[in-house]
Amino acid sequence: MAKSVKPDPISNKYSVDHNTWHILGGKLSMVSEPVSSIDYVTASHKGISKLSVMKLAEIMDIPLKEIAAMLNMSYKTFSRKNSGDLMDTISSSLTIEIAQTLAKGLAVFENESVLRRWLKKDNRSLQGKKPIDLFNTPTGIKLVNRVLYRIEEGIYA
Repeated sequence: MAKSVKPDPISNKYSVDHNTWHILGGKLSMVSEPVSSIDYVTASHKGISKLSVMKLAEIMDIPLKEIAAMLNMSYKTFSRKNSGDLMDTISSSLTIEIAQTLAKGLAVFENESVLRRWLKKDNRSLQGKKPIDLFNTPTGIKLVNRVLYRIEEGIYA
């Protein structure tokens, strides 16, 4: 008898909010799955754990040094934190915004490896910048999201 295989919790088969929660570590980051965007605001104020940031870096396939720089934090400061330590409000908010962007990208590209390649490739719509290089500010994240929405709508990006 064949063993049933549980689907990957991060998949284009799930909603963007569900995938965001899983990208951040699921129950390791927030005990219950958020039911509204305000739950993510609350989580930002409470603080996202270093473990969630590490999970985000793993999904993006980038080194921890790079994710620390994205969060405008020195790697030394980041590495001193224990995995359960909470990030400050701004770092937590950026982490959540990046996770939401990745979840949106997964919905658009329907494939994690295609999304990763797109993030690390120069993009004409972003004046030749790589989308991943814009993740260190809310404005940059917003621009990447606009490009993703344009791709989703079939507008050349």
